[in-house]
Amino acid sequence: MRHGGDAEDIERRLSASIDPAWRRRLGQELRRRRTDRGLTQSALGAPLSKAFVSAVEHGRSVPSLPALRLMTTRLDTTLGEFLTCVEEESTAG
Repeated sequence: MRHGGDAEDIERRLSASIDPAWRRRLGQELRRRRTDRGLTQSALGAPLSKAFVSAVEHGRSVPSLPALRLMTTRLDTTLGEFLTCVEEESTAG
């Protein structure tokens, strides 16, 4: 039985169900803050892959809460502040 594959399939379907505009806004905000701090995608996401961080920044993937918390901590912000900013920008545009 493919337990790992099943979990990946579920995560992919859940990620795809999130509003594409919101996913893009999350990625844009993540990239803006990362570049403002002079961090590479590898430095921001380690031990996550550079490809994963890129997928998030381009709105193709939504990180898990632990992954997003890791990245927001490296961006010197809280998860709550980051998500509030993403939500405010999503509703303003």
